[in-house]
Amino acid sequence: MRDFAPIVLAQEAPMLLLVRPDSPIRTVAQMIEAARRAPGRLTVSHPGTGAINHLTMALFQRETGTEFTLVPYTGNAPSLTALVRGDVDFAHDGTVSARSFVDSGQLRPIAVSGAQRLSIMPDVPTFAETVPGHVLMFWGGLFAPRATPAPLLDRIHAEVTEVLRQPDVIARVHQLGAEPGQISRASFAQMVTEEWERWSTVVRAAGIRAE
Repeated sequence: MRDFAPIVLAQEAPMLLLVRPDSPIRTVAQMIEAARRAPGRLTVSHPGTGAINHLTMALFQRETGTEFTLVPYTGNAPSLTALVRGDVDFAHDGTVSARSFVDSGQLRPIAVSGAQRLSIMPDVPTFAETVPGHVLMFWGGLFAPRATPAPLLDRIHAEVTEVLRQPDVIARVHQLGAEPGQISRASFAQMVTEEWERWSTVVRAAGIRAE
């Protein structure tokens, strides 16, 4: 927030709540019920302390009055592989990271965090169908040092946005379960500020600290 200037939103993608194919839990409601019966017994992997996957599960616990044991790993692949091996009960990850595990049948998605169901996974319900208002997106964008001249930032924004409008790029991003960014530089800056405020609140409420 202090050192970097937002340039362009590259993509947004929802998160997936994942289980192994043989898991008896098939819905968010069943997950919540099981967690309330045995607080802290169910485990959820994430790719590291402070990662968005960690923060989203901290928020989910607060919204639902549940308690899970959140298990940090050193990246998305180790976190998802831990679920495949049976080391944890759930994983929470972005569609881009998890897609290959889902397509191969190694993992089964039971909820998606977007406002609507994904066209590539129409049978997977949203979190909000069970927990109203629980809508979260995993996003990525370009930033530059804060002192970068505004005309240069505007030029980069315009040229990257043009690339993101190309049909083959749109098709590839959709294939990954994401949406290309198409908002102004000012809107992206506002979005970054709102995201900072939202997740700062979650970090403070959950008592999350750097390891």
